[in-house]
Order: sequence, then structure tokens, then C-alpha cells
Amino acid sequence: MQLHLQYHFSILQATQKNITKEEEGDDENEKNKDKNKNSNESSSSPSYSKLSSLSHLSLSQGNKTDKETKNTKDENQKKIRFLKKTKKDQKKRKTNN
Repeated sequence: MQLHLQYHFSILQATQKNITKEEEGDDENEKNKDKNKNSNESSSSPSYSKLSSLSHLSLSQGNKTDKETKNTKDENQKKIRFLKKTKKDQKKRKTNN
């Protein structure tokens, strides 16, 4: 029973650490946004830091990057090919029997 409670307590601690890290990251993002607004008001071209902070926000919101979407498309195509092959194999088995 004690091990079970320790297990749940360790999970709670880990989630608490993750939450505090995310909150700290959000605070840093807001500070970076303010800095970028001040620095970019004078220049018309977007800076690298602004773009990197925006990409970080899109990832934290759960949006997939191009590489991730390509990987999922490739995986889906592999699954479809496999299913088609198994269907063909099943048909061959039926005709052979």
C-alpha cells in the first residue's frame, strides 16, 4: 500500500514540476513578446527572435510542424499499403482454398 501511495505521490510531484515549468515558460514568452514589440516597432522586417518565439508558441499550443505532419502522412501511407497487401493475401488464400 505504501508503494502504491509513493507511486501516486511521485506522479503528482512530476506533474507539479511540469506545470511550474510551463508557467515559467509562459512568463518568459510574454517578456520576449514585449521586448520584440519594442525592438520591432522601428524595423519593418521580422527578427529571428520573434519568429522563434512564435514557433515555440505554435508548438506549445499543440500545432504540428511540417516535419511532424509529413511523418504522420508517411506512417498513414505505410499502414494503408500494409492493409491493402493483407487484403490481397486474404483474397489469394480464399481462391487457393
